[in-house]
Amino acid sequence: MKAAAFALLSVLILSAPCAYQIEQSREELLMKYYSQVDAKLPKSVRTLIGDERVNAYIGHSVLGIEILRGELRSLEYAPISSPSIVVVVDDVTAERIENRSMGIQEAIDSGGIRIRAGNWLSALKVEALKRAYSLSGIDHRLTNQSIAEDEIYSTNSLFMARARFSVWN
Repeated sequence: MKAAAFALLSVLILSAPCAYQIEQSREELLMKYYSQVDAKLPKSVRTLIGDERVNAYIGHSVLGIEILRGELRSLEYAPISSPSIVVVVDDVTAERIENRSMGIQEAIDSGGIRIRAGNWLSALKVEALKRAYSLSGIDHRLTNQSIAEDEIYSTNSLFMARARFSVWN
């Protein structure tokens, strides 16, 4: 779940305006997710994610995300009931991620992104996916200003191989 959530959050945060009220339409967010992230997630990560309900609070915006069998089922501009995972990104962190001066892993480590799992299984998934994300090297690409925003996830075969290794080993 976390690898998908990290990827989705980084796409969302990178596209958010400075006030951190996400202004893109739901369709634009979905288009970015499906064009930049979805096809690049390894099957092992999707299997690990399984079914999750996530509320993501990014600055002044809230997204309700439902994942079924590792696939994005819904994305709405409203919180969903009974989330199994809650992600909170503060304004300063969102701005730093948008400016590409901070990576997702660093933001988690510094407390700018807080993740709360509602049950032990979700907590286990979060930790496993944080590890897979950390090993992926995406944060290096995210903070590398010479890589265009739409290219961050494009050469992801290394991410996929590392994520598979991390999840299964």
